[in-house]
Amino acid sequence: MVPQDTANKHMVKVEPHESLNKTSRAMEHQVYRDMYLRHGGDFEKMASELLEGDPKENARKVQLRFNNLGLSVRALREQLVGR
Repeated sequence: MVPQDTANKHMVKVEPHESLNKTSRAMEHQVYRDMYLRHGGDFEKMASELLEGDPKENARKVQLRFNNLGLSVRALREQLVGR
């Protein structure tokens, strides 16, 4: 668990959509993308930041949500390599 005083802050660009659901999904998409790049594609590290419990067990849940948001591991890996 990340101590509150060192918790990561995420800056997202909020743009209006036709529903709150689409707006929040777009914001979540940005957060997951940024976390993936910051953690070098490590879903366990993302899980430890997002969920309580065992990061190894939660990594799959994070990866499923990542995919559900339409994020492409292949495309983001290319960005990691290009750094």
